[in-house]
Amino acid sequence: MIFAAPRILVALGLLVPVLVAFLVRRRRSTVRVPSTLLFRLAAKTTAPNRRVRWLRRVASLVACLLAVAALVIAAAGPSARNRGETTAIVIDLSASMGAGGARSPLVEARRFTARLVGGAGPGDRFLIVGAGVVPVRLAGPVAPGPEIDEALAALTVERGGADREAAIDLAADLVAGSTRPRIVVLHDGGESLGDGGSQHRGIPVRERVFTPTARDNLGVTAFAMRAPLDAASDEECEALISVATSSDHTRSARIVVSVEGHEILRRSLQIPATGEAEARVRVRASATRLTARVEAEDGIADALAADDEAALTEATRPLPRVLLIGRGTPEGDAAGFFVEKAIQAAGVREIVDLDQHFTRRDHDEHAAPLTAEPGDIVVALGVGPARAVPVPALYLGTASGQLPVRGLGDLYGERTRLRSMAAGDALLRGVALDGLTIGHAKKASAPSGARSLVELDGGAVLLAGGAGENAWIWAGIEPAASDMVLRVAFPVLIANALHALGGASNVAVADTVARSEVALRQAKIEPGAVEIEPAAPWRPGVSAAAVLAAIAAVLLGVEAWTFRKGWAS
Repeated sequence: MIFAAPRILVALGLLVPVLVAFLVRRRRSTVRVPSTLLFRLAAKTTAPNRRVRWLRRVASLVACLLAVAALVIAAAGPSARNRGETTAIVIDLSASMGAGGARSPLVEARRFTARLVGGAGPGDRFLIVGAGVVPVRLAGPVAPGPEIDEALAALTVERGGADREAAIDLAADLVAGSTRPRIVVLHDGGESLGDGGSQHRGIPVRERVFTPTARDNLGVTAFAMRAPLDAASDEECEALISVATSSDHTRSARIVVSVEGHEILRRSLQIPATGEAEARVRVRASATRLTARVEAEDGIADALAADDEAALTEATRPLPRVLLIGRGTPEGDAAGFFVEKAIQAAGVREIVDLDQHFTRRDHDEHAAPLTAEPGDIVVALGVGPARAVPVPALYLGTASGQLPVRGLGDLYGERTRLRSMAAGDALLRGVALDGLTIGHAKKASAPSGARSLVELDGGAVLLAGGAGENAWIWAGIEPAASDMVLRVAFPVLIANALHALGGASNVAVADTVARSEVALRQAKIEPGAVEIEPAAPWRPGVSAAAVLAAIAAVLLGVEAWTFRKGWAS
């Protein structure tokens, strides 16, 4: 038996005065009465013999001594184990962890953690790490106590996925060098944003999966609003709403669009099994907040509530003109049609066709190069500018000219499979690349200060960097060599890129739950690939100290009863 506070055991010395109090008899007082007849009659039926009185007194004494001893030992914090472990608990905070309401994986993970902490020994320490898009330390490493309890109570799911590998790396860094470190990962079995590998420094890693009990889900995966080119007034907007389902059968849904809480439109929609459907609607609204909500029309309960509504709170502003480079070249002609339509859908009013030397394509070769104006944005298809120009630029499948990236290479076959994407970045807001088919792509290395946003198995294919007039975005996914141009993701990505480069946008895109989370997509785990953490043996609040305190309370109750009966006197 190990004690958290062994000094408190000194209080066992209280047993001595308790024993003395029982051994010392009270002084009897003499009372004169006129007759003892009634006392004699009562004594014949109630007075026990001397042996029975002694046994009752001893029983009362033992109950009192055991109660005092139990209270002292409970206060000392006894424990049957003292492994002295430092356990890092990584808890998945992806949106799908909230599926199922009161029986959601997050609730089960919180209960499991409470049981694990409740059965800890005095030498054990715990660390809580939240695994979201970006991992974060929530508590510890500390001994079980208020800090751990507050961290568990504050756990909330995010709207995106979870990078569990990055969270494991963070936990490994925080517990490295501790006594007997280990890592326990609690998740719902969903796909991770990471690349499948982590550097946990040889620290043992165990997992426990809490699968959502409800599997039928509907959710808004994209909500964007723009001012159409043929708008009759400034109040007329076109909304794009995309809805996905995790159900393995066709779902009937209803889309409700509201302005400042007042419903203005309803539209029914059929979503194919485990698929996605979209609706384009025209609305007249001049408000600062628009919401799109999806509701089930087939009476099936929804597993996840966090993805049922998306909101737009930012106003749209007209974009500057776009300087389009690459039309007329073999690289640019194949994708030029789709790119131009996406740029127009983003609200750009003016598109100027230029060659690599910034000369208008509708002028002769001796014409003077176009002078870029403040606010212009360059969009390069296949080929980039022949000279450096201080203008924000978007490069689509560009491999020649003045480029901000290096280490270009070609990707084919299995190397074009999607590995990870920074779903939390504003550039990828509303962009779903799940199931994207890529025949050919280009990879590049990120220069200093740039960030990698999308990576295939062969390398990074979406990079962004720079600032102001030197801002740039490079995409190696060639529009003509993939089915991306046929998906909602393409015009949304173009609109986001123009917004990021130009600082204004005619398209407002809402922050929605990630597509993989709406679909409740499960990761493919090979049997035996992970070590399973066993169920925690203790229930919350039940420990050796609690058991001893309960026994002490019962014994004190027995002692009080014997005292009332007069057995202790």
